[in-house]
Parts: sequence; structure tokens; C-alpha cells
Amino acid sequence: MLAIFPIRQVSWLRRSDLTVLATDGVTFTSDQRLKVVAWRSGVVWAWDLVIDGVGVEDAGIYECQVNTRPKLSHPVALHVYGGAAEIKGPSEVYLEAGS
Repeated sequence: MLAIFPIRQVSWLRRSDLTVLATDGVTFTSDQRLKVVAWRSGVVWAWDLVIDGVGVEDAGIYECQVNTRPKLSHPVALHVYGGAAEIKGPSEVYLEAGS
């Protein structure tokens, strides 16, 4: 007897706006920094969401979903901490000696 397994699709979503970023290897966003890398270890496949040049605006919850019944999903929290500083005011300051 031949066992037939349904084909499963893996999708990555951004939860803040429910945008589908990718399904399997196809990317649906115009953001060129995002891609999905699929890799295999034995019989197990993994689909990693990669964001090149991540910024503070990318922080949030991303969700990996598999189209099973019931749906399998795995939320991932991305925390981004900015390390930049900004000094407000004029770019040059003149002081008198002794002040």
C-alpha cells in the first residue's frame, strides 16, 4: 500500500499588520531585506525567516504557520535595541576661556 501524505505549506507572517511575508520559498513582500532560507536535517525541514540589516522598526512578533488542521503556528518575538545617540543643538559651540 502506498502512503500519500498531503503537501504542507510553511508561511511567515508579521503579526502587527497580518502581512504574509513568504510561503515556502516565495517572498511576497517588496522589502528586499527579507527572505526565507529552507534547510534540511535528515527528514526534518526548517524554514528560517532572515531579515538583513534589521532595525528598530522591525521589532515585533513574527509567526511561522503550517497549513495543517488545526493550524500549527509558532510565534517569535524579535526585540531590537538601538545603539545610536543624537546630540541636539548646534553642531559647533563656542566658549570663552574660564567659563
